[in-house]
Amino acid sequence: MATIPTVFIQEAPTKMQGQSFILEAGQSRRFSGGPAGYHRKQIIVTNEDNSDKLYISIGDPDAASPTRSKTMTIFPNSSITIFTSDDVTLYNPSGSADINLVQVIEVFYTGAGNLVV
Repeated sequence: MATIPTVFIQEAPTKMQGQSFILEAGQSRRFSGGPAGYHRKQIIVTNEDNSDKLYISIGDPDAASPTRSKTMTIFPNSSITIFTSDDVTLYNPSGSADINLVQVIEVFYTGAGNLVV
């Protein structure tokens, strides 16, 4: 009878970086794929506003019209996790209302598991 080998898979070490902010009407905020020496594993975005939606663009959005480059929408009081190392831009499409609280957590690979290519 053959022996089945045991395989261990270890997740690469990571670190988290978080921030909270108000996103003013018509404004955007860009998050690069990672600071020098780090590679982003995922980004978690929470829209804690009670009434206004938030747009997300992945990659290099059209700066002249962020609404045309929208990849997805985060509805009020909801969040999304995106596994990407691409640049991410958040945009408030409202012409008059601020999004009162946006929370962002980015998870980066660290050390030998950084996987920068």
